[in-house]
Formats: sequence, structure tokens, C-alpha cells
Amino acid sequence: MTWRFSAPLALALALALALAMALVFPLVTSPVFAAERFEGLYGRAVEARNIGDFAAAEGLLREVVALEPNRADALFLLGMVIAFRDRHDEALDILSSAVALSPQDPDIRLGFAKVTSWKGKFAEAELAIETVLVDYPDYVEAWNLKGRVAYYQKNYSEATLAFARAMELAPEDLEALLGGGDVAFASGDRERAETLYRAAVAVKPDSLDARIRLDKLTAKPEINKPWRLDITGTQSRFSRQTRKKWRSGTVRISRRLDPATTVFGAFEAENRFSHTDRTYLAGVSHRFTPWLDTYAEAGATVAARFRPRWNLAGGGGIRVLKNGNILGPSVVTLDARHREYVGSRVSDLNPG
Repeated sequence: MTWRFSAPLALALALALALAMALVFPLVTSPVFAAERFEGLYGRAVEARNIGDFAAAEGLLREVVALEPNRADALFLLGMVIAFRDRHDEALDILSSAVALSPQDPDIRLGFAKVTSWKGKFAEAELAIETVLVDYPDYVEAWNLKGRVAYYQKNYSEATLAFARAMELAPEDLEALLGGGDVAFASGDRERAETLYRAAVAVKPDSLDARIRLDKLTAKPEINKPWRLDITGTQSRFSRQTRKKWRSGTVRISRRLDPATTVFGAFEAENRFSHTDRTYLAGVSHRFTPWLDTYAEAGATVAARFRPRWNLAGGGGIRVLKNGNILGPSVVTLDARHREYVGSRVSDLNPG
């Protein structure tokens, strides 16, 4: 179908389109419209940040900054979101721009200090915090960050003082309560830590951070059962020969002296060829580090016929990979054993 317009109709349509554009364009480009778009995008970015969707928040904030490049609050939020995504250098560049635009804003300056501490530049972070405290000596967030940076460095005395000052200024500040509890726990003062964690839960019952800390601290320890008894036995039957069954049995008792050390004693009896050999064993195992385990044992057989009269064994394992991509944790082992029989000696060295 072919549409045909008369000249008057075409002129009327053109005039109507021009009038519509003349009316709409000023609205779209007006400061009010731009402000509304800015606030809408900024609000969505904050919502995305609050639920942990940092990728979406970053995308929205980049649109926000494109609309208002000189808005320090938008740059600050963008820098912190990027820092949460572990791009600290890029975040610091953006936060530096935000500080330059609003040099007196304590939150922006503390944001820069916080990200600097995440990079391990504690001296630089501390200097930035101190400059904020000079201008705002009663600023709770500054004292909290001062305490947290000291805590990162295991300077618990300074951290305790900083969080105490924050709690003095704001007794119900959640970060101050949690920070003080963390320092107390790290210092070995479990009672003080529990008191502060309970106060944090009372202030904000829905805080997962407070709940997790308190539950972990007050969880009942596993019942310590240092003793263990193992009893095993075997029996072998010959189907093609008329021999008596071979039997063996073991009674082993062990005791865990501490989380890294276990000692044991064992009695083994084995019956072959109508004779029973009885062996007595003792040994110890010890974990020197999370990646090095060792053991040693010794045994003797009374009136031995077919078992070793005595034997010595020792060895250990070294974890060389914590978590390989394909094989998982990888351990290298080495075991050595020497056995003295009636009329012979046998020594083994077994890597693995």
C-alpha cells in the first residue's frame, strides 16, 4: 500500500512534529530533568550496593558520574564500590578526585584512608585518619577506623583506646562495639568480648556480623575425649591345604596429649603354624606445623618365631600444595622401618 499526502497535510505534520520537539526538548534537557535522572540512578546504585551487587552498582554510578562529573559524593561511592571489587589502585585514584572536590568532607577522607589500609599502607592510612581527627576530634567514624587499622597491625592497646573513645562518644555505635569485641577476643579477654558482642546484638538484633561473632564465641566446645580404644582381628582360611587357620588380633589404646600430639600403646597377637607370637608396641605422632606431620614407634616380640623380634619405624608427611586445581591437597611422605627377625634383618625406606 502506498501512502500519499497532500502538500497541506504534509506541512501540517511537519509543523506538529516541530512543535512537539520544541516542547519536549527543553524538558529533557532541563536542570530539573537532569537532577531527577541523577537522583534516580544514584538511588538505584545505593540499593545495588546495599544488597552486595557491586557490579550493577558500579555500572549505575558510572552513568551518574557521566551526568555530574564534579559530584564528590558520587565519586566517593563509585570509589568505594570499586574498592569492594578489589581494584584498590583504581579506587584510590577516584577517591583522590573526590577528596580534591570536597577536601573538608570527613567521610570521603576516611574512605580514602580505609582503602589505603586495605592495601597494607597502614602508616599512610593512619596519617589520613589523624588529619580528620584534627579537624573533627569527636568524629566517631574516625575513631572506629583508627581502632580497626591498629587492630589490623595487632596493636591491640592502641586499638582498645580508639574503640573505647568511640564508645564514649557513641555508646550504641555498632562498629565501635564490634571493634572493641574483636580486640578483646584477639587479646584473650573472652569475657569482655562477649559483653561487647551482646551489647552489639542488643543495639541491632538483625546484625549478622554481631550474631556470628557472639555465636562463635559462646558455642559450646566439643567434648574432649583424649582416650581412644581400637580392637581389631583377622582370620585366614586355607581352601586348598589342610592347615589350621591363621588368626591375628590387636588391642590399641591411644591418648591425645594436645591437638598436635598423640601417644599410643598396642598389643598384637598372631597365631600361625600352631604358635602364637605376641608383640608390644609404643609410639607417638606429632604435628609440628599445619604442613608437617611426623611419627615414631617401636615394638618387641616375646619369644618370636615368625614376627620381628623387635622393630623401629618412623616417618612423616609434608604438605607441598594446600589445594591443587586438579588433584587437591598434595602431600609428600617418607617412611623408614627396620625389623630384626630370627636369623635376618630387613630395612625399608618408602617415599610416597
